[in-house]
Amino acid sequence: MPQIKDIIANNRKKKKWSQIELSRELEKEGLSIDHKIISKWERGISEPGASVFLQLCTITHFFAWNIIFPVLLCL
Repeated sequence: MPQIKDIIANNRKKKKWSQIELSRELEKEGLSIDHKIISKWERGISEPGASVFLQLCTITHFFAWNIIFPVLLCL
């Protein structure tokens, strides 16, 4: 299963956004996330909360169900 850090980095890069640009896109959605936090996510130092991760998936057009469904099957 892909790691959160890789999902964030890969989908940001597919959009050809820098971490600063992703930060700005999140701000448009009402989330104040500094680019340094995005860097920490992509390095695996920390992870976004579930609601922020789902918002990231929405703005990068990543289908989060690919991650969520297998986890639900294990419960």
